[in-house]
Amino acid sequence: MKLYLAGPMSGLYNFNFGAFDRARDRLVELGHEVISPADLDRVSGLAEVNKNVGGGDVTPAERAWYLKRDVGELVGCDAIVLLDGWEESKGANIELLVSVACGLDRFRFYDTSETLRRSSDMPQIHHVQSHLHEVVNSAVIGL
Repeated sequence: MKLYLAGPMSGLYNFNFGAFDRARDRLVELGHEVISPADLDRVSGLAEVNKNVGGGDVTPAERAWYLKRDVGELVGCDAIVLLDGWEESKGANIELLVSVACGLDRFRFYDTSETLRRSSDMPQIHHVQSHLHEVVNSAVIGL
């Protein structure tokens, strides 16, 4: 199965690449093809630019560029896999909304046990829509 990883990155140490890497490695071990935004970011040079930064963030224009790139990858997958902390990530909430609209399967990856479970306890879509509203407003303000 081709899986897309979604989780928090902005403001976290090394953009939370470690959590994305652990999930990717475990899911590849289980035989899945995995698309990880952390891997895509490394290709674009984000990791090198912010290598020694304690926490990281991007400008609204950069966020829009990454989101467009990531959503393009997401729609080619069979399922989205939500990492710990995804609920507070604007980007992961948008990716979840896109996955719902595209009819993709949804899973949770539990970092503590390195397990993957089909998610039947997804939040109501209004939670996702509130994050979408915040992102749209911040993008418009940033223009």
